[in-house]
Amino acid sequence: FEEHEGPVRSLCFAPFGHHALSLGEDGTARLWDEEGEARVFGKKEANLCAASFSADGQHLILGDEDGRVFL
Repeated sequence: FEEHEGPVRSLCFAPFGHHALSLGEDGTARLWDEEGEARVFGKKEANLCAASFSADGQHLILGDEDGRVFL
């Protein structure tokens, strides 16, 4: 998880094990595939602090420190 600019705050795995989602202190969420490639969500101003996959693994739910939820 060296691509984050700072420590990782949270890590969760997709229900079927094909992806992982990490949240960094840099305010970004990174969706990792089995190859180790990451797609970046969020921006430094977002202050993301919580994340989860939907039960079917098709959607991401992100939360920030201001209580906002993003789907």
